[in-house]
Amino acid sequence: MVAPGLVETEMGEALVRFTQGVESIRELESRQPFGTLCQPEDIANAVRFLVSDDGRYITNQRIAVNGGGF
Repeated sequence: MVAPGLVETEMGEALVRFTQGVESIRELESRQPFGTLCQPEDIANAVRFLVSDDGRYITNQRIAVNGGGF
């Protein structure tokens, strides 16, 4: 299972407005451990790896793609 953290999307933007009380998801960028927000491509890259031959032997795992953040 791929478990994304906060991703810079329309849904992520709406989520932080509602739960964090900020105007823009970008306001949270500096709080992230890597100093950047997760992008949809970051999630896609994890999925691409898991469905490739390189990931063929990975089973029964929860892969957190969140850069150590929330």
